[in-house]
Amino acid sequence: MDYDWRGWLKTQKVYASRGYVSLVGWLVTLGTFSFVVYDDLVEVFPFLLGIFPNAFIFVLVVFPIGLGILTRLGKWDWKKGTFPKEGETAFLNNPEWIRMMIILRAICEKVGIDFDSLFE
Repeated sequence: MDYDWRGWLKTQKVYASRGYVSLVGWLVTLGTFSFVVYDDLVEVFPFLLGIFPNAFIFVLVVFPIGLGILTRLGKWDWKKGTFPKEGETAFLNNPEWIRMMIILRAICEKVGIDFDSLFE
């Protein structure tokens, strides 16, 4: 039995590229934002140099706060923001979904089940 190493290699490449883009993009964005904000804050409020003598300490303090805020924003978007609407629109405009619903409605009519009660 031959092992499909080419298929496995392609799969690993896709996983690695998606992970790389996500992780590196996130880290670069966080680093750039943190250092730019640190420089601007120290320039405007010089007393912050006493609290944050270097940018590394600033990043260690800002990171957990920013992560908490981003997590809450992501949860809000997932539950009540635009995400449910985008997913619903894409789902309902999918021709395969429409075809499956037509078939399901026909099956429900044949067996005597109220189609609309399935989705309440």
